[in-house]
Amino acid sequence: MDWNKPRPTAHTASVLSSRIMRSCTVPRSRLTLAAVGFMLVCLGYWLGSMAPRAGFGGRFSPHLDSAAVWSPDGVAHPKGAAAAVVAGGGGGGGGGGGLQDGVASAEDLSFIPYPRTAPLRTPGEVRFRIGMVADLDQASRSPDDEEWHSFLVRGYLVFHSDTNKYSVEIDPKPAARLTSRYAEKGRGMELSELVAFHGRLLAMDDRTGIIFELVLRNEEDGTGIHVHTPDEEAALREQALKLAHESHFADHLFYLTPAMLKGSGAGSGKSDFSVEVVPRYVLSDGPGDASKGFKAEWATIKDNRLVVGGLGKEWTTGKGVVVHTHPQWIKQIDGTGRIRHLDWKPFYDAMRASTGTSFPGYLIHESAVWSPLHRQWYFLPRRASSEPYDEVQDELRGTNWLLAADERFETITRTEIGRVEPRRGFSSFKFVPYTDDNEIIAIKTEEVAGKLSSYVTIFTIYGEVLLPDTLIALDAKLEGIEFI
Repeated sequence: MDWNKPRPTAHTASVLSSRIMRSCTVPRSRLTLAAVGFMLVCLGYWLGSMAPRAGFGGRFSPHLDSAAVWSPDGVAHPKGAAAAVVAGGGGGGGGGGGLQDGVASAEDLSFIPYPRTAPLRTPGEVRFRIGMVADLDQASRSPDDEEWHSFLVRGYLVFHSDTNKYSVEIDPKPAARLTSRYAEKGRGMELSELVAFHGRLLAMDDRTGIIFELVLRNEEDGTGIHVHTPDEEAALREQALKLAHESHFADHLFYLTPAMLKGSGAGSGKSDFSVEVVPRYVLSDGPGDASKGFKAEWATIKDNRLVVGGLGKEWTTGKGVVVHTHPQWIKQIDGTGRIRHLDWKPFYDAMRASTGTSFPGYLIHESAVWSPLHRQWYFLPRRASSEPYDEVQDELRGTNWLLAADERFETITRTEIGRVEPRRGFSSFKFVPYTDDNEIIAIKTEEVAGKLSSYVTIFTIYGEVLLPDTLIALDAKLEGIEFI
């Protein structure tokens, strides 16, 4: 059922039945019975549409019941949630799709679920598998000077029915190291976004303009993502809760430490999976004729195409002098790999005009998602100012805005999410599956005077905060999140 479509009402049924009676010559008594029957059918449909939604207090859509794997003991069995990920898997993408001879057709798109790992339902929880990538900036260069690296961090988004609240768990095992030999002017693998598209899990490098596919491999046999046995899964959960208590965090919640990125200390040991990093697309800056790579900051799926965007403001010097407008272009990639370069300056400027940040003021964007259900663009600006850009002051210009725009950016609304934390800015977000694009999980990062930290938060598109800013990483910027 499309929850956004208008429902027939009793008034609608009454009007229709009276018109039928006036236009027909059938005996009035028979028409009256037909009209009453029609009104009852409409009333039943209307009441059905208003009924509580499937499970967990009506929070999730009925589609969750058919998509989720039920587990009475709270363990992901080998033929359960984890097994839904195919070998060499990686995402499904809101509007992802399948491949035939490397080309996706519209018919293929319905066969790849999103997310690829089925949600796990237990008597008191719904668990969604999530992945996050890190942007290490200049620290991404490996000591041997021959490769650059990042990390893929995995965990769970958990909804608890007893408290009607969300929490986030980070896998206690070390994050998977992502390596590449591609760089531009000595920098590379500075991953800014993670998105599922056409059955592939893609990560954007904002230095080289390369979009990498992350192919998850079982560390033991190299044949796809590792599927935990019930005993392994139970042990991981027990270890996660132990670390949570040791870190003085609530149950089901703990954060990623530097030691876990380095593979030592709490949660130490060898990662149970590895990731093959495969270049898929190369994006040139601006209109596509520049030698420099595109600084990709956000990505989403619209009408079965991957849309990749940049900062959304003019490229300026450290004191706000305009150099060019290349960051105001976007890239559109279809299932065949064809790339189109589109000038989005009018759309970006429209958002600035609606927020009082027109030039020389600015908005900086690192996260955006298209909602096919609402037919709207949603942006969480990272920085905002009515004053000219200044690279020092910019670190204290975080926002708490959610911008919603129609397809042509003719109508733009702004919703405030919680209170402003000037040091923190949004870096990535996704709609929580099966919430009809009404609930959002987002990452915020803090980067002041070289000190880094990352937070997760959950809220509705109407401004209700469901999980306040919660620390998930120390000394690391997580700049991409996706349901995997």
